[in-house]
Amino acid sequence: MLKNFKLNSTILLFALFTTLFIPYLTNADFTEQTLSGQRNWSSIASSSDGTKLVAVVDGGYIYTSINSGNTWTEQTLSGQRDWRSVASSSDGTKLAAVVYGGYIYTSTDSGVTWVEQADSGVRVWNSIASSSNGNNLVATVDIGGSKYIYTSTDSGVIWTPYTTLGEKAWGSVTSSSDGMKLAVIVLGVEDYIYTSTDSGDTWIEKTGSGARIWNSITSSSDGVQLAATVYGGYIYTSSNSGNTWTEQTASGQRNWRSITSSSDGTKLAAVVNSGYIYTSENSGVTWLQQSNTGGFGWSDITSSADGMKLAATVSSGYIYTTTLTFSPSLNTTPATNTERSSTTLNGNITSTGGANPTIRGFNYGLDTNYGTNTIENGSFSTGAYSSSIEDLDCNTTYHYRSYATNTIGTSYGSDMTFTTESCRSSSGSYIKPPVFMSTPTIDPNIYTGQYGYLIKKPNIFTRTLKFQTPRLVGADVMYLQEFLNVEGYQLIPTLNQQTYKLPTADGIFGLKTKEAVILFQKASNLVPDGIFGPKTKAKAEEVMAKI
Repeated sequence: MLKNFKLNSTILLFALFTTLFIPYLTNADFTEQTLSGQRNWSSIASSSDGTKLVAVVDGGYIYTSINSGNTWTEQTLSGQRDWRSVASSSDGTKLAAVVYGGYIYTSTDSGVTWVEQADSGVRVWNSIASSSNGNNLVATVDIGGSKYIYTSTDSGVIWTPYTTLGEKAWGSVTSSSDGMKLAVIVLGVEDYIYTSTDSGDTWIEKTGSGARIWNSITSSSDGVQLAATVYGGYIYTSSNSGNTWTEQTASGQRNWRSITSSSDGTKLAAVVNSGYIYTSENSGVTWLQQSNTGGFGWSDITSSADGMKLAATVSSGYIYTTTLTFSPSLNTTPATNTERSSTTLNGNITSTGGANPTIRGFNYGLDTNYGTNTIENGSFSTGAYSSSIEDLDCNTTYHYRSYATNTIGTSYGSDMTFTTESCRSSSGSYIKPPVFMSTPTIDPNIYTGQYGYLIKKPNIFTRTLKFQTPRLVGADVMYLQEFLNVEGYQLIPTLNQQTYKLPTADGIFGLKTKEAVILFQKASNLVPDGIFGPKTKAKAEEVMAKI
């Protein structure tokens, strides 16, 4: 029978500075998986999709689940042993477990059968980690003789100790998905974190971590993002494979027991001995206490690759599972098909957060205040999307970012820019930057406006010009724009001899052109409808008839 623990619906707002997105995370419904039985659980591991779980009992058997923890199978062929730690390949088929005061055992059939790896030797094993394919393993010994880090590149058949660092009480160890980048902590004393970039052939003492009483460590799949816990202290994170570390004070000083990470390192979950489960979706910057998980003797926690499925073990208790719901995760990708007054904005929803977004789109504008939005409604899963926008200024740089909203909140992709194509000038006419001429040139074929001049074209306007869909395009539109420019109807209000911006003509009758026509009509005591019709045309030709 399953017992569902409903947790508070409090929503917290997090700021993820590195990706410019504002996520929300709610308290989750943790399910007490009573079919796991009340046992002295010591460790748990998960497949990348979170469906296959393996958990070990100190003084008991190994148990497996193929349905995210709803039911469990006692793998009696594992034998009753003092199991301490277990690791899983990404597909959940290759497993490896260590015995405290025994051998290392491996399985290639999701835990049904197990092989005692004699070369590992009888040792006081503490922790084990695996590459995604299960070929590269790393394990640690914390007390007794031969207290070294051991590695295997053949799924646990042959083991090699690393002795250069000497004997230490090696504890929790973690691995990148390719098995190349490893990180390990030392138990019980103030010491540093150690890392390897060559599958354990060599190790480096990371003094930037500080000498602390570390007790658990986890890694992103690429080994770049690390997170480690201090018993009675804070959680620390690194974004450069352990070279430097950040004390995440928002985690609080607690008796942390174990920590786990999503494959990208953004979603973390950690358990406190006789405390709560805490989750973060911004690489540890902020943390949410899962409010109805307190008072349990948590021993370990594991996560699916996307960080949404969690499974945690309780010493002398049950296994608990949940599926978290987040705001979406998404990327902004480069704009395409950029022309003088239009472009296509692109984005990609990389995770729905557990609830399909119902709104997606883009913010864009001349700076990171944006100011203009595209909106698309529906039910959207992961994948790329785009939006075409028009009425842009030519030869102008715009900022844009993607966004998506689900029932939890709105997330944003990073800011990107695009620049529209250069402006064209119509044949025989041009706009000169503001000249502020004290003595204008006298030429009957040249019209001199307040902010420039252009060659007169008396017969160019043969149709009514207005804003419509599809847009009106042509040399007459471009000439109208040039006329409005030199008359100052598209110039910024603060125009002077030192600072000015003279908009360029693109030959497309967009909203800005309509607005300029309205300004000209108001100045000429005409009906300000934005339509360049007979009356407005006559007034413009009257103005241009002047020398």
